[in-house]
Amino acid sequence: MRTAHTATMTQLPTPSPSGNPRLRVLFADGTQTPGNQFPELLQNLDFVEVVGTTNTSDKVLDLFFKLRPNAVIVSIILPKLDGMEVLRCIKRASPTCDVILLSHAPNTFLQQAANLLGATGLCSIHGSFDELEALLQSCWRNRFGGGGQRRSGLSFSAN
Repeated sequence: MRTAHTATMTQLPTPSPSGNPRLRVLFADGTQTPGNQFPELLQNLDFVEVVGTTNTSDKVLDLFFKLRPNAVIVSIILPKLDGMEVLRCIKRASPTCDVILLSHAPNTFLQQAANLLGATGLCSIHGSFDELEALLQSCWRNRFGGGGQRRSGLSFSAN
């Protein structure tokens, strides 16, 4: 007797060298800000696996549905749909996905709008990488428990 097995779309996190699960992150920056090293710096975090990068809203949504990341880092400025609309679409499809918005000029109004739409946080694209790292560590702890660790003991800055 044969049993049918169904495949699920859930992607399991790849273990880090320490054996802990990694937070699967999709990165989308439509501004292509010179000197923005966030995607490269994310690779240095032991608890993060960058599963995709893009610079358009069309692609971020396609990649989101294809790759099923645990977290999405998205710039507010994207061609076609802005980051707020991408946030709205992602939260509608997957309320448990963490979404962190990047802005050139974060302010109280943007922070309140992001919070209302369910964003995990709002960071300056020109700010310190440590702020983004802290938000990702919080996402990791909320999802897996414990604390995410850096691969190296260095402190990174996007400047």
